Amino acid sequence: MVNRFNVRERYGELLELAVQHPAEQIGVEAIQVLLSKQERKPLRELLHGKDAKAAEAAAEALANSGDARARSLLEPVMQDQSRPIALR
Repeated sequence: MVNRFNVRERYGELLELAVQHPAEQIGVEAIQVLLSKQERKPLRELLHGKDAKAAEAAAEALANSGDARARSLLEPVMQDQSRPIALR
């Protein structure tokens, strides 16, 4: 619904869904919608934020998405030696 009607104010809820359900279809689809809508900034902020658990969940959802656009978001995190090993 959010994807079809381009309801931008709901993108934050999609991000929450992805973090809460990174290995489930609903979380993966939420990430795919965000990627298709070019919503990279909130994903980047989450991946580089202080909440390690949320960052790990976002990285898992991105990896599970199978979307090539996720790579540009994940690569800097994987190469950042200051980030926890579980995130990399």
